[in-house]
Amino acid sequence: MRTPPVILIVFLLVQAGLAGAQDPIEPFHFFDDAEKTIEGQLFEDPLDHEGDVARFNGETWVTWLSFTRGEGERVWIGRHGKNGWIFRKRMTDQPGAYGNPTLTVTQGDDPTLWLSYEFEEGGQWEIYAGELNDRFDVEKKIKISDSPGADIDHRVVAADGGLWVVWQSDREGQFDIVARQITDEGDLTDTEVVSQSPGGDWRPDAITLSDGTLVVAWDLFNGNDYDVAFRAKRNGEWTAVHSITASPAFEGRVRLAAKSDDEVWATWEEGAEYWGHKYVSAYYPNKIFVSLTDERGPLHRFRKIRLAKIDIENGSVSHPTEPLPMPSIAEALSRNKDVENPMPIGAFYERGEIAFDGADRLWLVYRHWYAHLLGVAPNHHYEEGMGVFARCLDGGGWSQLYRLAPDQGDGVQRLSLAPTKDGVEALWTVGRTDRRPLKRPRGLVYASVTLDGDTDKRPIPVLEPETPGVSKAKIDNPKPSSAEFDGQDYHLVFGDLHRHTDLSLCMVPADGSLDDAYRYAIDVAQLDFLGVTDHSRDIARGNHLSQLWWRERKEVTRHRLTDVFFPYFAYERSRQDTDHNVISLRDDMLRPYEPPLPTFWEICDKDTFTLPHQPFFNSGLWEYNDNDRRPLLEIYQGCRDSTAEVPANEGLGLDYRFGFVASSDHLSTNASFASVWTDKVDRESIFRSLQARRTYGSTDKIRLAVRAGDHWMGEEFAAKEMPPIHVTAKGTGEISLIQFVVDGKREKTLNPNCTDVDLKESIDLSPGRHYVYVRLEQKDGNLAWASPFFVEIGE
Repeated sequence: MRTPPVILIVFLLVQAGLAGAQDPIEPFHFFDDAEKTIEGQLFEDPLDHEGDVARFNGETWVTWLSFTRGEGERVWIGRHGKNGWIFRKRMTDQPGAYGNPTLTVTQGDDPTLWLSYEFEEGGQWEIYAGELNDRFDVEKKIKISDSPGADIDHRVVAADGGLWVVWQSDREGQFDIVARQITDEGDLTDTEVVSQSPGGDWRPDAITLSDGTLVVAWDLFNGNDYDVAFRAKRNGEWTAVHSITASPAFEGRVRLAAKSDDEVWATWEEGAEYWGHKYVSAYYPNKIFVSLTDERGPLHRFRKIRLAKIDIENGSVSHPTEPLPMPSIAEALSRNKDVENPMPIGAFYERGEIAFDGADRLWLVYRHWYAHLLGVAPNHHYEEGMGVFARCLDGGGWSQLYRLAPDQGDGVQRLSLAPTKDGVEALWTVGRTDRRPLKRPRGLVYASVTLDGDTDKRPIPVLEPETPGVSKAKIDNPKPSSAEFDGQDYHLVFGDLHRHTDLSLCMVPADGSLDDAYRYAIDVAQLDFLGVTDHSRDIARGNHLSQLWWRERKEVTRHRLTDVFFPYFAYERSRQDTDHNVISLRDDMLRPYEPPLPTFWEICDKDTFTLPHQPFFNSGLWEYNDNDRRPLLEIYQGCRDSTAEVPANEGLGLDYRFGFVASSDHLSTNASFASVWTDKVDRESIFRSLQARRTYGSTDKIRLAVRAGDHWMGEEFAAKEMPPIHVTAKGTGEISLIQFVVDGKREKTLNPNCTDVDLKESIDLSPGRHYVYVRLEQKDGNLAWASPFFVEIGE
């Protein structure tokens, strides 16, 4: 382990043009020292990705997605040898959006090879599978999924001559884990709901044992954090749901494997407590973000790999006496000597995959790096790869450390394993496309890892079994609040239109992955809509035909939840003088950031609008205006914990028309909401309500409705006099102030000092054009700003 000195690194903060980068005086990433590095074989096409590997009849078979710009993806299979390809074949002629291609070998004396994958049809994700014949064609394609919602993240395991398929399914607006069997005759059994939680269930894995028992594990949201659970089906009956973990930390992304004697093992990753709970970073301009002393923080502060033997009969968990060596954890903790509850900020051991080889040795392949400046000094716009590492565990302990090269580049790139007689074969996606002129390898990489020598046949030493407490979900997920105004029902929904992931270079790795973003939005924040706004510069510099934009688009459709959650196609148009987020119903609106804002507005139709980055970031914000294409402004941002009332009043004073929302941007969670009153709760209606400015920005889920006569906040109208302003509000705490802002001045202040407000207030306005909005403040500091009325008072 290379150990950097534990000092506060002093930076030369050099503005590097549009990149906005800093030059550190030493590397940002460190890695554990591996005894052996294995250079993988890179596939020829840099646009190949998302592969799976399997062993069939003693040979290596792989499947993957091949991407063609302007068309989409297709599924391929191939047989791979030491010197490269022996055989390759395209399996789908129709280009489109595919996901998770998987190869599975059936059991028995005459095994066959099956191919399965996910495919988007009309915005709906389905799962298909088929058996390969002697010519490696699929003669009969079987549709596995059967729900009207998204069906994603499937896993397939062989059983009794047939297959079990387990996946994550949208069931009436919630992700559940379901399973279905393909019999040895090729028939489908009924779909069974495996998970039993009222919260979201994610990323299943499954194995079968020698007696045909099916074991399924998954990530369970319990209303506070994620835990890992499992359930088994034996002799046709399901066991109870057992918890593998039940702590208040983030625990998830479970994987299973079984020895030849049916001993079951699981691995998962563990993060910080308060995952996704309310957090504002206040890092800007020179404060340390993700401070070592912060009890709360962004979604991706650190990760540890956990490993345990699972007793499927009683649900007990036995951890190995010798955990996976993670020296960077100790190094990170050494910086926290004066902290009461230290955390290893910046140390990452995650995305573990496990398999038992032919000698019954456990192999663990995982991703690791140590961002040693995270939490110590301001540092951003750096990403130096996510290393892929492997170790083997048997009765004598852990093997030497292997590093598989090259590195991965973002949080959702796939890693797959297939066991061999003396090791594992690995297939993983590598590379990154961002604003930098990177020369790193991109595409799919294959490698074989073997361990020679005698195997210690003794059982892996474990600690005394533990039975984690039952992780019971307590979900408070009410339907959107409704109210009737002038005989019309309106519904209050909450969202976020400015949220980044690790595909944006700015805050790698703290922002977390696309998977983190959607989990957080759906389960923890319980948002109704989301716009993931990664920087256009980092999405192949705004190329709408790029593979990276294709991947972002796919996650939008994969995470729609029926009548509950509506993600939009979005990105940040990262031009410093007029930085705007772009929100669209269309998936083809990604553009380079260079053209001036008015030029971009010219190509925006009614299905696309822009939302300026918080005004202080935009030196030329008010040089241009288009009330239709810029209907909203970010009045508050959790990333910088800052309001924008002064520049907002400046723009409103120029007679521009825009409403208010609040946004997260980077790092911050659960502290910024775009709050919308909509006539219908669906994707397009919410979008149109945003355009209509029937919105307010808030730092908590405060319920606020402001009307003047028969006009909603955000509307423009003419009147002889200003109608009385009707304010109804339900606070998340005591409401201490209701202020009426007229033309930038706080004309009236009321002190309700209660949680429920229903009042009318008259405002005298002189003839002419005015804007009027309501500002709400709670005793606990939470705020809300209603969109302005734009009124012209006649003589």
